[in-house]
Amino acid sequence: MNASLRRGFASAAVVATMSTAALAMAGAAQANPIVAAPCGANDVNVTVRYNDSGMGHSYWRVVFTSAGGTCVLRGVPTDLVFADDSGRALPIQQITGSPVNAEAVTVAPGRPASSLIRTRLEGERQPVAWLSFTLPSEARGARVTTEWPAPIAGPISVTEVRPGVE
Repeated sequence: MNASLRRGFASAAVVATMSTAALAMAGAAQANPIVAAPCGANDVNVTVRYNDSGMGHSYWRVVFTSAGGTCVLRGVPTDLVFADDSGRALPIQQITGSPVNAEAVTVAPGRPASSLIRTRLEGERQPVAWLSFTLPSEARGARVTTEWPAPIAGPISVTEVRPGVE
């Protein structure tokens, strides 16, 4: 075997070894998520936007973005209050439920999370202007309020918080 062929095999072996080590480290980083404190009201920015509709329902995405740090949400937003422009609570029925084993979701700069609110397409629409709710978090004072984009018809249901905004 000539010298240049041996050098080529040696270079390929080094690249393969380094690639395997990098993949192993990436796997370990994913297996050990960031440990952070529960999200409080000042730790996240919350917005709502229309997402999609189908099968007689509209879906609204509640998006949680970092206010600068890293924190954790787990479960379903609770104690939802929909209000009109004057701040008066509106009578919108809620179907509640909470997953038994909700996963912790890390919110950090560049790592948003989201939850979906399902409303009916048909029915009496309420003039919602604001949504207030308790974050799915163990932090005290974790109640937030955000603008709501359009009138809705109930009843509504809410999903658990999930990573990303898809």
